[in-house]
Amino acid sequence: MSEYSAPTPIARHRWWVPDELALYLHNCGVCANPREEQAEGDTPAVFINRLADTPDRALALLAYSEDHTISDSNPTARITLLFRGQPDDQTTPEEDAERAFTALHEIGETQMTARLTVLASRRIINDPPVPDNNRRWHRADTYELVLAALR
Repeated sequence: MSEYSAPTPIARHRWWVPDELALYLHNCGVCANPREEQAEGDTPAVFINRLADTPDRALALLAYSEDHTISDSNPTARITLLFRGQPDDQTTPEEDAERAFTALHEIGETQMTARLTVLASRRIINDPPVPDNNRRWHRADTYELVLAALR
């Protein structure tokens, strides 16, 4: 076995992690309530594993891997948070990403929701903002979360 092992896709039994993370971020004031209809508002709309075209200001949580290198019972999940603002607004996605950073980076053992406990969380990638063809600016940050064993 090589020293490097590629992360595997999020396991089926953990499909709910992005949903629970979205609920935690809502409770921290980072995004809209994921259990309600998404519309333009004071916080970005939130979507799981996709970024809908509307509303303009939005956050997508994209779960893409689970790694068991450190521990089989406490896997490390990688989730990208993709922020988007309204046309010609470069500032709001940056501000939204910084609110998420405050809620997620360098936290210790935290019970985020009834189903999700994170032992450690850290931002590992911070991409520069880029516009799309509709002049909406995007910012993507990737976090690693060490998940507590399911109980």
